[in-house]
Amino acid sequence: MRVILGGNEFIDCHSLVSIRGTPLLRVSLSPLRIELTIPPDLPKPPTQLELRHVTTERSDAVFTSVNHAVAIATVLDSKTNTVHLRLDLRPIGINIYDDVSGLHVGTNLFSGNVVKGAGTAINLA
Repeated sequence: MRVILGGNEFIDCHSLVSIRGTPLLRVSLSPLRIELTIPPDLPKPPTQLELRHVTTERSDAVFTSVNHAVAIATVLDSKTNTVHLRLDLRPIGINIYDDVSGLHVGTNLFSGNVVKGAGTAINLA
């Protein structure tokens, strides 16, 4: 599977983002699904957090209790298993998001990278 996120390509990666070795974000197909695990020890835990999924045949979205989408995955090409992912984890207390510049992880910006076959593409300490 190929996931496009913030101008980066993640190909056959088990987990896109992990925190201290624990998977935070995964995308899977058949059916398309975003798996988001919230670490219990966030410095500023979000208030009234309630994650829920909204799924269709070609897309999957994770919303918080205020109906802000924190992750939206859309199948671009089912023949090549290509998925486009939009991500903004700031509403749940994690400074990771994407925009036209790339993927922002804290104060770092990732753009134009290809990560292939990694157990975890980005591991945060």
